Amino acid sequence: MKKIIVLIIAATLCGLVASAQEANSSDAVNHSGNEFEISVISRFDLNPYIGKGEDSFGLSFGNTSLYTTIDGTWGDHWSYSLANHWLSDDPASLYTNTLLAEDVNWLDWANISFSTLNNGAGMFGVTVGKDIVAMGSIEIDQYDFDSHLDLSSFVWTTLPVYQWGAKLFYTTPAETSTLTLQATSSPFNWRFFDAGLMAYSFQWRGEYDWYSALWAVNFLEYERGFKGGLGVIGLGNQFYAGDCTLTLDYMTRSNNFRDPFKNGSLVGSINYAFGERAELFVKGGYEYACGNDYLASWCMPDPAEVAEEVEEDDDSILWQGSRVTDVIYSDQPYWFAGIGAHIYPLRDSQDLRLHLIASYNNYLDKLSLNLGVTFKFGYSK
Repeated sequence: MKKIIVLIIAATLCGLVASAQEANSSDAVNHSGNEFEISVISRFDLNPYIGKGEDSFGLSFGNTSLYTTIDGTWGDHWSYSLANHWLSDDPASLYTNTLLAEDVNWLDWANISFSTLNNGAGMFGVTVGKDIVAMGSIEIDQYDFDSHLDLSSFVWTTLPVYQWGAKLFYTTPAETSTLTLQATSSPFNWRFFDAGLMAYSFQWRGEYDWYSALWAVNFLEYERGFKGGLGVIGLGNQFYAGDCTLTLDYMTRSNNFRDPFKNGSLVGSINYAFGERAELFVKGGYEYACGNDYLASWCMPDPAEVAEEVEEDDDSILWQGSRVTDVIYSDQPYWFAGIGAHIYPLRDSQDLRLHLIASYNNYLDKLSLNLGVTFKFGYSK
């Protein structure tokens, strides 16, 4: 499978080079130029919570983190992107997980792209490296440092979406739609590609004046050769009306195509911007599961039961015990809701953001408060 992917990438690159050469010969405008931009993003959270029982009060550091991002271009056709996650509430795990596909680590993504010029026929391109899996979800597609843990779905929390692989993409002439075909290492590998498990995605991204779409169909193998896998359909939608933005994400997941809607989630939010200095938002989510024999966020057998049937040296199913399955077992739906505000105190800049959030979910059965600050420092040339 990996040899086939390499051949596809090589053939595509040859075709893109030929197309680019043809485009250059017919294009009278010189588009050449190099650009470079680096950003440092630091975030600090205080997350007190109040609930019932013995552990009625506690404090965590929420989504405290430190990132760097680098983006740039070489000439007309080449671009690159890199994001490093240097610090989190569990910094040691970022580095011990370096080679693991089942969890996040210090390198979120690192990829290089080649694309043709858009000369009225649209733009074709290929990206190779570590990238976000094209899941078709607005929530998952957001930068981690812009997200709030207590106002996120279990899927966002547990799915390791940064994987190594390649994707082909096409952008329409008016640049309103981008179609992506992607193949990466499956998050059900222990290490990247070590069991030969792959993830396949087809995604549509649409950008219009009043609406944005991020829809995708995915198949995540947990057994080789399509013998077993998780089918995922993600339908991300954003609607714009003046200063108000409505976001609706629906995702269904199943390893049984005869009943593809046994497991899913619906996440929605409404944001209202008061100019460029502040915004108020509400967000909520509802996730339903398959029942007692399945994970709350993943429609698959209990890994403890599977482990009894699989030999220790059998690498055909390596997802038992992974972060993907580290969620609650329940036949009850999970839901969360909250309200929050973002404040940008700097004039003519959103590099400094303050946030204040109150939320509740039925799993922890606690009222959670989140106070934090995010600062972005950038340099470009």
